[in-house]
Amino acid sequence: MTPLQDYIYSLQAVLKTSVDRIFLSTPAGKFICANESFCKYVSYSDTDIKKKSVEDVFGKTNWKLIKKELASNFSLEQSVKILKSKEKSSKIFAFNLILEGVHEAIVFVLPVISKEDLALMKKYRNDNFVKALNSRTDSAWFLADVFRGKYLFTSDGYFRLFGWPGEYFKTGGGAFFLSLIHPADVKVLMDHYGEWLIMKNKLGLLYDSVSFTHTLRMKNSNGEYMAIETEANVVQRNSANETLLLMGSYAQIPESLLSKGSEAETFGNIRLIDGKSYIDIDHVRDLGLKLTSSTSENKFKNLSSRESEILKLIIDGHSSEEICEKLFISIHTVNMHRKQVLKKLRAKNLAELIRIYYTAS
Repeated sequence: MTPLQDYIYSLQAVLKTSVDRIFLSTPAGKFICANESFCKYVSYSDTDIKKKSVEDVFGKTNWKLIKKELASNFSLEQSVKILKSKEKSSKIFAFNLILEGVHEAIVFVLPVISKEDLALMKKYRNDNFVKALNSRTDSAWFLADVFRGKYLFTSDGYFRLFGWPGEYFKTGGGAFFLSLIHPADVKVLMDHYGEWLIMKNKLGLLYDSVSFTHTLRMKNSNGEYMAIETEANVVQRNSANETLLLMGSYAQIPESLLSKGSEAETFGNIRLIDGKSYIDIDHVRDLGLKLTSSTSENKFKNLSSRESEILKLIIDGHSSEEICEKLFISIHTVNMHRKQVLKKLRAKNLAELIRIYYTAS
């Protein structure tokens, strides 16, 4: 797929869940796609979207002004009259989608902020714990409503870390966040997050100790990609015990952890780089020498031959998608075997699974 197709593929989860009205256009103003919330707002059908342009939404004069502003600036935030809306004006946040140096599209977000959202934002803004996170200089923190696709809090660390104002993330939401991720990383990230969220909702409180961790490359305001580690976990569930609020962070990965030869810092840690698992190779070899066939057999004797095969591929750093292609089985089958392996080996997550594999004795 092209970088734009990868972005749109990964954006689908955002488009489905977000209450914000979101649409993408070509730089010339032709519609590419839009979410249901936007279509309902302007009374467009799927057929209409294919025929419409940005000019049909804002009017010829406003579209010219928006296009002129975005020609010299990365983004804009202003109030504009929507032709098919009864409201006098609507707030819009628009930004240029630049992928691999190419201006692929313009992303428009018309934020929808309810009284409940405002109350929650005020509550967390005044929370002492959140205030402490906001003062952190080494990381950027967020609080997100999974069901509504809204950021309720973004710390000042976003500007310190990326050079982007935290409000860009709060207003632009997942659409803006995904636009900053390296095209080669975006699909892997969303697939990984999707699998994690499914497990969170299926297993409920039993899975609460397992946080989402992933490493990726994110673009700063200078257009440079940074190696970033993100971590998140559930802070509130709804009445059906489904994930409602997530709190998480982004932090830059030190160069020492990206290079070889930093055994003291990486010892005992499993890290995911571009969605793949890594462990110091010398440490692995040392541990491997301690293993015997008998102890390994006892540790993994309850695994079926297929589960053992999948375990080996996981340890080698293959994603679920890569495993299904190698073994010619469905992604659903791979994920079912992954769950069984974790259950049989009593591993809470991937990092613990790898640790168990190499330290079995």
